Amino acid sequence: MPNSYTPNQTGAISCLMASFMWGLTAYFYAIWSSKSHPIYILFLIIGWILIPFYIKLFRLAFVIGIFILAVPMCYLAFLTELLGTAPWFTFSRGLYDFTYVVWFLISIACIYFSYQTFKELGKIGRVKLVYTSNQTGAIACWLAIITWGLTAYGATTFTSDLSRMLYMILILIGWILLPFYIKLIRGAFIGGMYFLAIAMAYLVITPSLQDGPIWYTFSRGVFDFTFILFYMISFVGLYFNYRSWKELLE
Repeated sequence: MPNSYTPNQTGAISCLMASFMWGLTAYFYAIWSSKSHPIYILFLIIGWILIPFYIKLFRLAFVIGIFILAVPMCYLAFLTELLGTAPWFTFSRGLYDFTYVVWFLISIACIYFSYQTFKELGKIGRVKLVYTSNQTGAIACWLAIITWGLTAYGATTFTSDLSRMLYMILILIGWILLPFYIKLIRGAFIGGMYFLAIAMAYLVITPSLQDGPIWYTFSRGVFDFTFILFYMISFVGLYFNYRSWKELLE
């Protein structure tokens, strides 16, 4: 793994992780709802396979990444019913449909950063690297976590009026912290560690995003698997946060 990354490379890696974290969460919720569309699983598999190639900075991966984002974006613009119900742009499912807008914005950003990275990797020796691998890892994990949080919360909110507001507060704090991560504000990394610890503990103590199924019973099938994925990325994020915080002390 490279020791450091440019802002474009950090942006590409972070946005790719977040984009396909959204895709996995939304698609798995669709499977649980028995309204999924099989075409999306192909893009999800390719997207998750691409992540380590992005991290390793394989130049061709960024071209594939642009394609694998552009196609489902066009697909969702024309075949708009991932859950087989109302089109997402009607916002009939409230916050959940808003996450489609978030996904489109993240994916557009990923296409831009991927293109810029592709150009940078053709200029060996002339690109100044500014983010360490730990800082890039912290930013990438953070964006993936808060994207998952917004999507999972949105999916459960539109099916119930009993959603827990503390989760929404945590999600808002997470998005507010993102620009401080990007700017490498040292306090953001220690704050992020506390944030993750609280969120992880709260999901154990109060293990449902709303007064419904408990995630570790896996009664919602693969959708509940995304909670495990959240924990895995959060543990990695805690490590990268701590390493980044230490680096910024030096």
